[in-house]
Amino acid sequence: MSPSTAGERRILALATAFVVPSGAAALIYQVVWVRLLGLSMGAASASVATVVAAFFLGLAVGSALAPRWLRRSRDPLAIYCALEAAIAVFGLLLLPGLLQLDALVAVVPGVSEWAPVRFTVALLLLVLPTICMGATYPVVVAWAVRGQASVGHGLSLLYAANTAGAVLGALGSGFVLIPWLGLDGAVVVAAALNGSVALVAVLARRRCQWGDAAAPQVPEGAESGEAPLRGAALLALAGTGLGAVANEVGWTHVLSILTGTTLYGFSAILGTYLTGMAVGSFAVRRRLATLDDPARVLAAGLVLLAFSLITTRAALSLLPVAFESARSLEGGAALQHAARYAMAGALILLPTLLYGALFPLSLQLYTGTFGELRSRVGRAYAVNTLAGLAGSLLAAFVAIPYLGTDVLLTSVALATALLPFALRPALSPSSRRALIAATVVFGAFAWLAPHLEWRQVLSSVHYAHDEDARADREHRYLYLAEGHSGVVSVVTYDDKHAKILNNGLTESLVCLEDPDHEILTESLLGLVPWMLHREPRRAFVIGLGGGVTTRALARTDLERIRVVELEGRVVEALRSLGGPGELVLFDPRIDLAIDDARHRLLLEDEGWDLIVSQPSHPWRSGAASLFTQEFFELVDARLAPGGIFGQWINLFQMDADTLAALLGTFFGVFDHGFVFINRDAGDLLVFGSDTPLLFDAAWLRDRLGRPAVARLLAREDVREPLHLLRWFALSRREALVAAEGSELSTDTNILSEVRLARLVETPSGDQSPDRLIAESGRLDVLPHLAGSSQLDALARYLFRVGEEQMARQALGQLSSLQNDEARAR
Repeated sequence: MSPSTAGERRILALATAFVVPSGAAALIYQVVWVRLLGLSMGAASASVATVVAAFFLGLAVGSALAPRWLRRSRDPLAIYCALEAAIAVFGLLLLPGLLQLDALVAVVPGVSEWAPVRFTVALLLLVLPTICMGATYPVVVAWAVRGQASVGHGLSLLYAANTAGAVLGALGSGFVLIPWLGLDGAVVVAAALNGSVALVAVLARRRCQWGDAAAPQVPEGAESGEAPLRGAALLALAGTGLGAVANEVGWTHVLSILTGTTLYGFSAILGTYLTGMAVGSFAVRRRLATLDDPARVLAAGLVLLAFSLITTRAALSLLPVAFESARSLEGGAALQHAARYAMAGALILLPTLLYGALFPLSLQLYTGTFGELRSRVGRAYAVNTLAGLAGSLLAAFVAIPYLGTDVLLTSVALATALLPFALRPALSPSSRRALIAATVVFGAFAWLAPHLEWRQVLSSVHYAHDEDARADREHRYLYLAEGHSGVVSVVTYDDKHAKILNNGLTESLVCLEDPDHEILTESLLGLVPWMLHREPRRAFVIGLGGGVTTRALARTDLERIRVVELEGRVVEALRSLGGPGELVLFDPRIDLAIDDARHRLLLEDEGWDLIVSQPSHPWRSGAASLFTQEFFELVDARLAPGGIFGQWINLFQMDADTLAALLGTFFGVFDHGFVFINRDAGDLLVFGSDTPLLFDAAWLRDRLGRPAVARLLAREDVREPLHLLRWFALSRREALVAAEGSELSTDTNILSEVRLARLVETPSGDQSPDRLIAESGRLDVLPHLAGSSQLDALARYLFRVGEEQMARQALGQLSSLQNDEARAR
């Protein structure tokens, strides 16, 4: 039943206008704060889940405190104004602290090194704004819901509006604010939303004098007719809260593989999830007050929800078939991409609609009469939020890594199917029999319906640079397991070579037959810095991958090699292959840690002679923070004097503008260096140092004399130090010219993720990265040679290996130098 008077309707409409921007701001804060805190506390799932846990705990505490504040004041609108203003102030004050938090982490020993400390730090930082956020919904309900007739309608309408605002915040932050304004700009927008709501609320309160005195007075102690259902309703709030968030984690774990582990994919999934919740809550707003048998309706809704969850689980394995049909759509890659997002969203729409509809129904049953609304709505919202927190932690830390996503989704559905039995005393005999029959049918349906099959899901992942991963190729899985950050698999197509993939995207290649047959790019990433450094003893490797870079460094005389890998399943996958990949892990010089590499560098202040980085691809969430100015500065600070840094950058799924920005960012930090290219593999290797990097033949010949190193490089016809220059692409000077005018990649604009994740077709023309390198490079190699006489030897070698253009460039430089010398004489 809708509010009965024009005044009640006007107040409820105004409250709805408040909670939409407030909900949008809350989601913007959540997305941004998780990203900013992850930079200092680690992008690993454990760190991110810790931050989210602190966020949700603050919301729950605020919800629980709201009734106490309401009892002390007869003006809920004044409390609401103060809460929104406080959120805006805290949001702005917190921003500089979050941006500089890495400095605190680096200075104070033990900060964020262990999970309890991470949680405490995150909680202390977020406690004030999140408590205020958690209190806003109960407080605005207490102000806007003004009579028994409007309890159900008001609860559902305000929840739907608040969730609709969250949809705008999720989609707006991912697709508009962060790409255009950066993380810091998004926070300013969120604070402006809170401040605007507070200002409008203050003006409304002053002009209209809408205080609590205008609300109907209900005799204290009035009992609700649904009092016997309160325990069951509270259990339903807890169960659906836990299940909704746990399912969100599980669905995101699967759908991110299909939509891409990117800012846009995450925002699209979250936006779809919240849209269903909002629509479901809005759809039931007029029916709640007229229900004759709310217990039966709630029980039926929970049973229907359980069936929808199993249907969604079954459809997850069938979705790749639909995705394949999208590949045949005419209209280009953009349309195909949009179709995939729409299919993924449609898959979770029904259960989210039901979650949204059941929340206000359960909330109304628990709160009871209008007289008890204030004292109970905050408690109910807190229970729902705490249950959601539990669902998030259980899904991320227990179910997915140890039991699997299929078990998680099935368990949540089974638990949901059992929730109606708490309502059994309030059901009629016929409804009880129907409930038992439905539960039996559900059990059979859950058992017989298709379970989640990762091989089918991964078969639908396609990247233009990785076409041999198509499902129509004969392939065999050598390893497949779910990890914290994705699904790690090892696939072979010929039983000679294997690919290590994370969420279906190739991370490294391994030769199964020949231990000396290594990937050139990954080998050079480690060997070039080792060869150019005068006295290398200690190396830090970011990313284990297929172990190729680590094995290359293990061939040298280094005394210590620290390897940091984000995903533990990658280590298991490498060990499962045996051979050289597994053996290198037993090298006593190698210290392997499962951690976020940037976080580890922040915590350790020891100097390294070599640091090499082979992270995941720069458009993926988390990995993008390893391609920023702040990260390069951190690396520079951790290098010992004369230390050398090597960074891998892909050319596939890369445009010229982003590549120029990354090169400009890199060489804006390092005063010396150059760029290597492997055109066959589509890879760049960027090397930087605080000292000149020289290819001194006399010095380097001893390095090439090591049998293990010589045997590896001889496969590429590299027998002399100058032979390495066949992969020379750009000098630092040429790279900076190419990057002139480009925006720097920073922690706040996460430029590589924002730009590259939205590419749906291989860039061509002016945006081709190969064209940028070809037009910018003129073999400006002389600053890296011990003398001009080496140019002739280099030219002869380049002619021999078929690099005629580079050979002519070398001869042209030599001729120009000789002419200059002749004129000088």
